[in-house]
Amino acid sequence: MKIIVVLVTAFTLSGCSESYKDLEAAYGTEKASSGNLLPAKEITITSQKHRGATTYQGTVAIRASKGSIDIDFGAPFTKPISVPSSDIEGCSMTCFGMSDQRVDLLIPRTGTDLMVPNAELLREWCWSNGKPMISSEARRAWQYSGTALPPPESYRDQLASRDLFNRQTKLSCMGY
Repeated sequence: MKIIVVLVTAFTLSGCSESYKDLEAAYGTEKASSGNLLPAKEITITSQKHRGATTYQGTVAIRASKGSIDIDFGAPFTKPISVPSSDIEGCSMTCFGMSDQRVDLLIPRTGTDLMVPNAELLREWCWSNGKPMISSEARRAWQYSGTALPPPESYRDQLASRDLFNRQTKLSCMGY
């Protein structure tokens, strides 16, 4: 019985993370998304403003459309969020080996990195929405030191060539 109480408490309090609250304040919505459902059932939120990471696992529904990324956390005390594509500065990769690749969505307005596993469809979303694949080095500097992300014009060549985009995707996955 004690373990059930601990699990329920942990699950309930996870919806109360400061990183989530920043996203909810900026992008909370009541509307249902009509975007394509991604196979990922997990999302990890990290923030420039708050220590640690919050992972929602097993309850998450993530939808991608031309205009936004929509996330329903499916946890008590959470609202769905809808992040407009225009607020996502770029994408990056975090990989724990080649079989565990995750796409990072970088949102400067809230200082948030949303990391999503099962990355293929989200990588396609990044490409088709003109979001550059930012190096892991630049992502880490932005995420942990508050360094500005590289200016959009520095990605002009990458966004004009799928080969260059794919090359940077691979480099980002390897930590570069």
